Amino acid sequence: MLKLLRSQGMNSDHLDQVTHALIISHMHYALPAWCGFLTTDLRNKIEGLLKILKRSGYLKEHICFFQIYALMDLVQPEVAPFDLPTPNIPP
Repeated sequence: MLKLLRSQGMNSDHLDQVTHALIISHMHYALPAWCGFLTTDLRNKIEGLLKILKRSGYLKEHICFFQIYALMDLVQPEVAPFDLPTPNIPP
C-alpha cells in the first residue's frame, strides 16, 4: 500500500503520516500484549523493518524499537499489596 501511494505521487510528509498510522500505531497498540514474549532476535527483526522503512523513504527520521517502548507507559510502579486499601470488614 505504501508503494502504491508513493507511486501515485504522495509526498514524503504524507507518507510518514501514513506509515505512522498503519505500522507504528499498531506496534504501540500491540506492545503491551507481546512485549514480554519478544526475544532479541524478534527485536532485531523489528529494528530491521524500521530501518527499511526509513531507508525506503516512508519515515522521515529513524525510529528504533526502544523509542516505541519508551513512548508506551509500560513501566508502571509496582503496587505493593500493603499499599492497597483494605476493606473495612467487621470481625
